[in-house]
Amino acid sequence: MSSLAPADFDHAPVEDNLAGIDDLGEIDLDAPIHPDEPEDPTATDTEALGKSAQARPNNRALIRRVANKAQEILDTDTVVRSMTAGMLGVTDNVGDLTLAIMTADRTCAQPIDDLYRIAEADSFEAATVTGALGRERMKAVWALLDAFDAAPSATVPASNPKAALALAKHVLTKIDMAELRTDLDRVLALLRKN
Repeated sequence: MSSLAPADFDHAPVEDNLAGIDDLGEIDLDAPIHPDEPEDPTATDTEALGKSAQARPNNRALIRRVANKAQEILDTDTVVRSMTAGMLGVTDNVGDLTLAIMTADRTCAQPIDDLYRIAEADSFEAATVTGALGRERMKAVWALLDAFDAAPSATVPASNPKAALALAKHVLTKIDMAELRTDLDRVLALLRKN
């Protein structure tokens, strides 16, 4: 990067550098900022501020909800916080988790609902219920269990029937759903946008 020496500047008097400034004309300080928008001479001050005033309560409510969610996350124990973050694919930092929860779509809790459906099925229909979820939803339940260190294995089998059978068998025989449900219910509560 080069530095400029004083010799690089034009040493002409300021008046010479301002030549032609008079050609700009006068500036109308009362002119509308956006001349394309017509002004309504009948509008009162409150009507002129209507859009802003009407938007403000909604913004306040949203900001209050975000602040309340951040406080709720701060008050949540680290285990539930990290499980929720793992489900959403973000860090358990309060800011990241708040943003992820408040912008998540409604299907973010689908893997928990699917896991509950598998766990509530009897041993004869559990594999069918699991297989009916489809590959992507099965993988989401698998990832959910992995976030809880309770997945059947590190990878989902390539065959859908084998994956469904392995997942259903694992959920019904290897997982203490009463204990897991307590944690999952707390995750669901944290996922609510309030």
